[in-house]
Amino acid sequence: MDIYLLFVQKATLRMAELIILILAFTTVYFAWPTIKRRKWNRQWKTFYESEDSGIQHVYTDNTGSRWYQFTAKIALPAQRSIAAEVAARHAELCMSPKVFVDYLVKMKELCNSGNLVGVAGLLSRMEERATRAAERETLLDLANCYFLLEGENPKQITQSWSKRKREIWDKDQDCEAFFLICANALIRSSSELSDTDLLLCLMKQKNKQRNQG
Repeated sequence: MDIYLLFVQKATLRMAELIILILAFTTVYFAWPTIKRRKWNRQWKTFYESEDSGIQHVYTDNTGSRWYQFTAKIALPAQRSIAAEVAARHAELCMSPKVFVDYLVKMKELCNSGNLVGVAGLLSRMEERATRAAERETLLDLANCYFLLEGENPKQITQSWSKRKREIWDKDQDCEAFFLICANALIRSSSELSDTDLLLCLMKQKNKQRNQG
């Protein structure tokens, strides 16, 4: 009987240790995002307040969110710099990556079917896009690379922060207009269109896309 009780006591102790271990792991697992976020908040707060951060405040939107710009292109971290170069090429061509790939796929299909007339028509449409004054979606993609929302990790471009910026631009027309003009200036030092005419052109594109959607 004593051996049985000793066995039960040991088994109970082991079970208690296991439960404590599971609880500790679960606590850390669910608390880690908060711990990580608080650590990052301290980091970005110091970063955004530092005079040597390489960024400067350029805009405050209607929700009070503060936007920042890198003081020079060479100040962009590696990931942002690479993404910005790609975004700039697409902005110059007025074709987003998806649109560009769709054109290539369609062209391949037309070539395989021997439809040279269709290929010529597709090339004409690509030329029309490439000669546009600007294209809204690609300019916003470029702005996403060069401009930061306060609290955003300057070294990385993440889907969550990109989505948040897009949501603000969709709701705040003045904010969207400001960054469209800024992004356009990054790739076009001079333009035949005034800022007002440029925005009018881009807003027509936006309305057309919404009506088509």
